[in-house]
Amino acid sequence: MKNWTLKQSIMGIVALLVGLLILVAGLGTWSVYNATQTANVALQRANDAKEVHAVSIAALECYQNQADAIINGVADGKDFSTHSAEMQKAVKRAAEL
Repeated sequence: MKNWTLKQSIMGIVALLVGLLILVAGLGTWSVYNATQTANVALQRANDAKEVHAVSIAALECYQNQADAIINGVADGKDFSTHSAEMQKAVKRAAEL
């Protein structure tokens, strides 16, 4: 290093800076990739939670229809069968998760 000429010193510094630039670019790319993967997992979990929530809403609607039928003395079951079918579909979707 002591015997380096000015040209060799400048080339060495430029090579060092280019190496650091490549390192920083690689770390940035890796960070973006990891952030994207984390966002994808979070989005999938949010969608899963939405499906589970649909099951609870459908079950609540079935319970509400049963309670209305008992309180009002109406036993047609039309709304109950509709909501029951929706609940079964929601349970199937949630079970696939």
